[in-house]
Amino acid sequence: MLDARDIARTRLLCLGLLRVSSLMLAAVGLMAFGSWSLEGLADGDFFDLYYYAPRIFMTALGCATPLIAWLAGPRVGRWIVPVAFTDSCPRCQHPVMLDSERCTECGLRVTS
Repeated sequence: MLDARDIARTRLLCLGLLRVSSLMLAAVGLMAFGSWSLEGLADGDFFDLYYYAPRIFMTALGCATPLIAWLAGPRVGRWIVPVAFTDSCPRCQHPVMLDSERCTECGLRVTS
């Protein structure tokens, strides 16, 4: 069973990987936007949405992914590395009630 320090370290690692990968996807989105804008302005058909739909989609995805990753990252980390429920807290060994979401002594989240 993981102790509190291992749980926090693993969740932080998952959060970091999620955020770095979202920033790489943002770079791909910026390249798609650059390609769309340069070709569209050069040809004079910047608003031809049917032709540029894949690039517009990648731009929107590249802009939305970091926002979602930064906002929902902690929840994803708790989902990937859940804390197994026991009758005591893994950090301070204080007894935990069944309906409690956090340890009343140290505040560690004891349910996923």
